[in-house]
Amino acid sequence: MTQQSFAALVAAGDFGSAVKVLDGAIDETRQDYAAALYRLVQLHINRGYCNQKLNLNRKALKDYDAALALMPSNITALLRKGQVLQSLGKHAEAVVVWQTATSVADPASDMEVLAEIHDMLSGKPAAASTVAAAESTAAPAAEVAAPAATANGEATNAVTSPAPAAAVTSKALDSSNTAAVDTTAAAAAAAHQPLANGIPPTKAPAAAAAAADAAASTASK
Repeated sequence: MTQQSFAALVAAGDFGSAVKVLDGAIDETRQDYAAALYRLVQLHINRGYCNQKLNLNRKALKDYDAALALMPSNITALLRKGQVLQSLGKHAEAVVVWQTATSVADPASDMEVLAEIHDMLSGKPAAASTVAAAESTAAPAAEVAAPAATANGEATNAVTSPAPAAAVTSKALDSSNTAAVDTTAAAAAAAHQPLANGIPPTKAPAAAAAAADAAASTASK
């Protein structure tokens, strides 16, 4: 309905019809306002979180307070506000804020945020962060990189592997076998040489010596 139509109802004294128009307008505005309110609260929380990550704790605190002014039962804003207070050294105030969050939480609250608040109250995050820091400082031996060398101006992995013992043994055996084969081949070649004057080559030196002795004996006679 346009403003003129509503004005006409009022001018005509038709307040019953005017009330019906107003009922619809209020419901529509309430829905729009709730959506706009939730969006504004979330925007403040998000900006506060960014400032918190930048260690701008006082700016973050202002954003969380602005969100809580619009929606006091928002446990995410309460969680973050408590974290900022703790960072500022105000641990007692942080505990009060977190306790407030646990008291206003309902079944529709974010359960993960609520669990984190309980952890903050019990001091678990501090212990967990200490363990994580200790683990991050101990570099596993398997992850230590090999020393780098340079080849043609570029870095390369200087990894030198000794020759396996099996490879050395194999080479030695190959050399031994080669020598044995050479010796056998030489013997076989000698064995198949033709006879010289009917005397096998292997017995030639002994035959020559016997011939020389016979000649010397004849000369002496």
